[in-house]
Amino acid sequence: MNKFIHLGKILLVFAVVFALHSVLWAGNGSRYIFKWKFGHNKTLEYEFSQDIEISKQNSGKDTTFTYNRYGIIRITGIDEESADMKLTLMNPEHDPSSGSEVMNYKISSDGKIIPLDKDIPFSSMATLFEILMSLPSSPLGIGEKYVQKISVPPKMNKFSLEGSVNINYTGNKKVLDRNCGILKLAINLKGASSEASSLKGESISVGNGTAYFDLKGGCFVSIESEMESKADSLFNIGVDLHKINIKQKQKTILRLKQK
Repeated sequence: MNKFIHLGKILLVFAVVFALHSVLWAGNGSRYIFKWKFGHNKTLEYEFSQDIEISKQNSGKDTTFTYNRYGIIRITGIDEESADMKLTLMNPEHDPSSGSEVMNYKISSDGKIIPLDKDIPFSSMATLFEILMSLPSSPLGIGEKYVQKISVPPKMNKFSLEGSVNINYTGNKKVLDRNCGILKLAINLKGASSEASSLKGESISVGNGTAYFDLKGGCFVSIESEMESKADSLFNIGVDLHKINIKQKQKTILRLKQK
């Protein structure tokens, strides 16, 4: 009888350990906490590319042009909660003489991108990746959604930006041998020019995307998105006021580089 009792206790211990392992893997019971896991000197490097089409209507004349640009994002952990983020934009095809542009930021484990100098305007690329790398602030289970508010004040750029990213955790999938959560993104944004901008007007942007987030490693593995924007702007030429209508289509792909 004592042997059976002892065996029962062993089985109970194994059951508890297995349950605890399941809880830790899932994050919070049946929900997962989506959060970057940096660690001191842990390095992640991403490649990104963009296909952009811009249509302008100015004084009855229509102009359309397309171009591609690409770059590298390198994230180096400072500690568990923060990391340095170096964003390098390579030569865009429509302007090969422009050279590469390097932007340095910090990024927190909840996905917020922080400028190193608050007096330097926030770049449009940093704004884009903060939107695409949006993470839910509360644990999610499969089939659950979270609405992430987006707010970029005018002092960080020549425009203000307000809106939201709806994040839907739809399931899991193996990507690059990593067990990833699938996050479907629905993006809705409204922008307005600030007093510092020579263009005065408003814009509307809508888009969707799919992000794969490594549940164990705590990082994005890939993100793909498509966005469309419309803007009506006014500007002065001498004493005359001119109106320009702009439409932009943008496809962005971000992928983790394999070591």
